Amino acid sequence: MTFGDWLHFQRRKKSIRQEDLAKALVVSPQTVSAWETGRNVPRFTPQQMQVLCEMLNCPLSEIAQAFTQAQMLGDSENSALPNVG
Repeated sequence: MTFGDWLHFQRRKKSIRQEDLAKALVVSPQTVSAWETGRNVPRFTPQQMQVLCEMLNCPLSEIAQAFTQAQMLGDSENSALPNVG
């Protein structure tokens, strides 16, 4: 599961629209969409992390774990690719 998948699942579970999450995080809805689809990786400020925790009603450790696991999965997938060039 990517971080975007996790974010999408948590947001939907709480019935939060992308637009509402974007407004609370002071980003565009397109940015939230890009995070959820994996086109961009979020670079949250401490304030955004606090807002995300409050909106999703989850501890910071859960968000950090989801992000770290996604990064580790991405690293292992990338290391399995052949080295071309």
